[in-house]
Amino acid sequence: MLPNSKENKMSYSSMDVKSKAGGDATILSYKKSIVPFDEGTPQEWISTRKDIMKVWTQGNIISAIDQVAIVRAALRKGPLTTFDNALNNARKADDGY
Repeated sequence: MLPNSKENKMSYSSMDVKSKAGGDATILSYKKSIVPFDEGTPQEWISTRKDIMKVWTQGNIISAIDQVAIVRAALRKGPLTTFDNALNNARKADDGY
């Protein structure tokens, strides 16, 4: 569900990203807000995924740990639990148990 009140907008995740991917420290940056996703419509999920990918690309986020942190910051309640469970299952499969 898209937050529309001022109070709900405070729950957005906001991150600094560069206006040009891979740029050096002198490249201008701006704040990118990601609407928290919690059992929304397919279109809302697609929008959240696009926002996450934009942060990854423009911020040159390539570390898996950092990518996971950004995804977790964008999810709430059920979707966050589902993501965490899938991540834990993948880790167990990699460890061989």
